[in-house]
Amino acid sequence: MNDWVCFGYFKSFPEEDVVLIQDANKPQPHKWKLPGGKKKRGELYYVQTLDRELREELPDFEFVIRDYKPVFRKTLDGHEFLIFKGEFFQLFKRISNSIRKANTFSRKQILRLLQEDLILENHADFLRDELKK
Repeated sequence: MNDWVCFGYFKSFPEEDVVLIQDANKPQPHKWKLPGGKKKRGELYYVQTLDRELREELPDFEFVIRDYKPVFRKTLDGHEFLIFKGEFFQLFKRISNSIRKANTFSRKQILRLLQEDLILENHADFLRDELKK
């Protein structure tokens, strides 16, 4: 696979709230998703893509990726969809123009968003599995 999209499942400590965003200009802007995005030319590693995307979307977001091995992987239409786990330490004060909203959600709130079908499909698949643990 030469193309990929990478997203981060970032939880706060000790509350374990999860960061979700809404894209401003995508086909389903009202749906929430994990932060991250598409590989750009010249990126050789998944975490390069994730790091760049996070810094573009949430410029002052302080985070750490805990494991450089994806916790979720799915092949979609010729590219890989990958999710990495991490933690965040400071909430974002600014978001880029490409982001409509960014927020943190508790486990209970995420379950409600899933029930109401307000999370993008592949992100929802991962979150359903993750919240069962």
